[in-house]
Order: sequence, then C-alpha cells, then structure tokens
Amino acid sequence: MTEQKTHEVPFEFKGSVFSMPVLQLHNNDLRVVKAELSRRLSESQRFFLNAPLVVDLSTLSALEGEVEAVFTTVDFPELLTVLRQAALLPVGIVHGSKKMQADAISAGLAVLPTSAQHSNNVKKEAPKQQATVSARVPTKIVTHTVRTGQQVYAQGGDLVVMASVNAGAEIAADGDIHVYGSLRGRALAGARGDTKACIFAHAFAGEMLVIAGFYRAFEISSVEAQGGATQAWLEGERLLIAPIDCFT
Repeated sequence: MTEQKTHEVPFEFKGSVFSMPVLQLHNNDLRVVKAELSRRLSESQRFFLNAPLVVDLSTLSALEGEVEAVFTTVDFPELLTVLRQAALLPVGIVHGSKKMQADAISAGLAVLPTSAQHSNNVKKEAPKQQATVSARVPTKIVTHTVRTGQQVYAQGGDLVVMASVNAGAEIAADGDIHVYGSLRGRALAGARGDTKACIFAHAFAGEMLVIAGFYRAFEISSVEAQGGATQAWLEGERLLIAPIDCFT
C-alpha cells in the first residue's frame, strides 16, 4: 500500500489581494434593499452569481447623531439572508460605528480595514528618520494574451497589457490599467482605493470595469461593450466611459 505524502505543516497563511464588489448601504429598510437588488441583478446576474461581497456602512454610520439611533441600526442576520437569496456571498463590512461592527462580527462577518486605515497604520509604524517619499513601483508589463480564467495583478503601480484580455480573464492594478489589444474580460484599477486611477483600452468589449470599488457591468450586446478605443474614470461615485479620439 502506497503511503500518501503530506506536507509537514498542515497549512500556511499567504498574503494576497482579491478584488470584490462593494455594496454601499444607504438604507437599512431591507425590504427596499431586496427589491432594488432584484431589479439591479436582473440586468447583470451572471456577473455577480456567487460573488463575494463587501458591505460599506459609511452612509448609515454618518447619520448617527443626526437622526434617531434606531434608523442607523442594521439587522445583520436578515441582511445576510437577503444577500444570500440574491446569490451573493457577503464576507465582511467596511466603516460602520463600533456597535455596527460588533453586531456584524456577531453575525459572522469580518470587519475589513479601509485603505485610509491601512495608510495611517503604515505611517505610525514608520521610523521617524524614514523618508516620506517612497520609491515608485515599476509598471508591470504583460506581453502575452491574458486567457480565460487567468488573473494578473500589478501591486503598487500601473499595469500595461501589450496583448489582449480574453472574456473570463481578470486584470487588476493599484494604479492605472492600459490594454493595447482587446479588453473582453474584467479590469479593476485603483484596487486599493485610488479614485484617480483610470482604465484605457485600445478595443473595449469588456464584461466589467471597476475603479476603487465602483463598478459597471456590460452585457455583450450593449452599445458600450462594442466600443473601440475607450477610457474609463471616476467622477464622484460614477464610473464613466468615453471614446479616446487620439486612437481613431
């Protein structure tokens, strides 16, 4: 009988970055939330089927002290039920008051740090003599086609893809994204919260664009997904796309 080989250590923790859609909750009336989810997901269900999700509570927590406290409470067990019934997989929250965070943890959700909190922690831990200006991270350049099922991530900088990105592939960067072939998959710029990040594609026919957590999904038959040279950027909380005239 052949003895099965095993690792000496049963598991290990690894650092990684996963891009997840963010649902910013503006209303704690879960009947209203459920109805709006049904309407939104009917338009792009396939992009969010069994997708992990982060719930942003910044709007509700900002209302504390301005209105009755009962308005800003969140029924997390019911919220989880609503999201799971919509085939979404909530994994954690960002922002929120201390009570909201405690209630979320009790319901089995993680409390995730924001990019601002991460930045503050880094500054506190940095030695006083350390230079305040960090070295620029080199641009990550990919010269081959990013195929279906593949993921490419440029940590700390920009990503340049000299070829195409196939449908079902995902590219992400903490900075800007430039695709000099066809972009048919998903592109996520500003992955750590940079709202100034942009996405540029020589030929856009993508499934989804995300910048700093704000997303737009596209059906294959939509006019916007049949574009040529295209740029995408954030204007407030709206993700906008437009043709790039200099490529035409």
